[in-house]
Amino acid sequence: MALGKRPANESAAELGFAPRRRMISWFDPRVLLATALRDVLAATFGTYADKRDQQAAITAGEPLDLSRRDEAWFDLVADIGEAFGPTHAVAWHLAQPQLDIDAHLFPRADLVVLCGDTVYPAGSIDRYENQFIGPYAAAFPEPDDLRHQPWLFALPGNHDWYDGLTAFLRVFCQGRSIGGWRTRQRRSYFHIPLPQGWHIWAVDTQLGGWLDRPQVDYFLAAAEDLRPTDRIILVCASPAWINVKSDPTTHETIDYVRRKIVRDRARIALYVSGDWHHYARYEDSGSEPEQRVTLGLGGAFLHPTHHLPNHIDLIDKRDGKTSHLTRKARWPSTDQSRWRSLLVVFLAPLNPVFALFMGFVQFGFAWLVQAGTRRPDQSVRGALSGINMRGIIDGLVRSPLALLLAIAMVVAFTIFAKPAKPSRALLSRLVGGLHGAAQVALAAPVVYLAKDVPGSGLMYGLSFAGAVVLLGGFMSATLVGWYFLVTHTLLGMHDNEAFSALRLRSFKGFVRCHIAASGDLTLYPIGIPQVRSRRWRLNSLALPGTSWFSRPVDVRPILIEPPVDVR
Repeated sequence: MALGKRPANESAAELGFAPRRRMISWFDPRVLLATALRDVLAATFGTYADKRDQQAAITAGEPLDLSRRDEAWFDLVADIGEAFGPTHAVAWHLAQPQLDIDAHLFPRADLVVLCGDTVYPAGSIDRYENQFIGPYAAAFPEPDDLRHQPWLFALPGNHDWYDGLTAFLRVFCQGRSIGGWRTRQRRSYFHIPLPQGWHIWAVDTQLGGWLDRPQVDYFLAAAEDLRPTDRIILVCASPAWINVKSDPTTHETIDYVRRKIVRDRARIALYVSGDWHHYARYEDSGSEPEQRVTLGLGGAFLHPTHHLPNHIDLIDKRDGKTSHLTRKARWPSTDQSRWRSLLVVFLAPLNPVFALFMGFVQFGFAWLVQAGTRRPDQSVRGALSGINMRGIIDGLVRSPLALLLAIAMVVAFTIFAKPAKPSRALLSRLVGGLHGAAQVALAAPVVYLAKDVPGSGLMYGLSFAGAVVLLGGFMSATLVGWYFLVTHTLLGMHDNEAFSALRLRSFKGFVRCHIAASGDLTLYPIGIPQVRSRRWRLNSLALPGTSWFSRPVDVRPILIEPPVDVR
């Protein structure tokens, strides 16, 4: 069934796509392993199979040119395509002909720019169809009158690049319609002239790499038409200005665009990025303040904001001058972010598959304990019935396999510990190693508590195994949660890991922008505080070209902060 037709019910067959109801379980061992492998492969072979070089053979085509208009409305949104509810909540508000929010009346935008990561955990045709195209087409089906369709452009993020950008190019770079939006770009990077001397430049850094020569030539050609009074909105997939203290090289690509391509032809007035799933705005202290906005609210799990620095210093390599950035806004607030971080102690029930996996690891220790303490004439129950904690520890120490498993666990958690700052690398690794040692030590109380289960013979073995897996998995996963809480709170570590484990659906949104006839650009950051409802009801009375679903009562937009003027 075509996505442009209204379904009769909410079954996947009638919808034309399979909506993903739940947020991705990032701690599912299968997802962890697949993502890690893609990350390694992308880092290892990405340079040899860089799709940006291949795109040079594709004619860039005429850019979308909105510069002849007196004014324009456009939307900026990033990090979409995880679960249906949050993704569709954002898409539904993007698609509405009018939005009335906090006494502001907004028309539908003429253009939507997706600023990185359009699907999770990695790009594929099925995931784009079910996690992006389906929710967006359901929010804004293709209208009968195709003359006034708004435009949709997309910049790839690291998750789009994990398949080598193959699916991304097929979805966004072949002139397809996605519901009521039209795509037009031919490459993974683009520039769009806007009214009153404004321009959007979207730069594809391909997993943090340098710019390729064809892309540099593309933007150099675009820069020829700039005037000194023009202003650029630079879109990149990662907020390099936030990471500049821990990794100064992350800002070099953006700095290169400003120094070598834009130069003195115009001024970059607004930097926009996704990748971090929250809203944050920084402003510099110059006479014409630049704005730097992170807006990864499009539908992925929430990232914290309470570790964001209040001030950031950026050094201009052209003249050695330092730009002082001051944080002006963040959402969720510090208290909202910090309180939600406490929920990570419930990691086990929030991630049952991960808890089950850790339970089998604990069962490995338990099996080695009974094997090391049981005599040939003894049953498993006979070996464990009278054993005490010291005997369990002796069994672990005497077993070479248990020792190898213990070393592997300590090494794994040591490597897993990610320092928040380079100066804390040694401390972070030490804490990670201690956590691994605590996971090994946990095997002793798990075996001690599980050894007295009822039964005999085979039934006792099965009962003992089940008790170790369930009890050990819960305790081990809970210990991981407490490790995240302590290191996240005291050392600023594991922002991504702690909050991906929470799988929070709330705090979503986008930024609606308006270029007035006066030339002023105004940003309206729109947030959706609650997206608790997992079920959107089909709207059987909706007209053609309008959303298939009615908005749940708990999904209500607000302005994250007062309108921001970029003059």
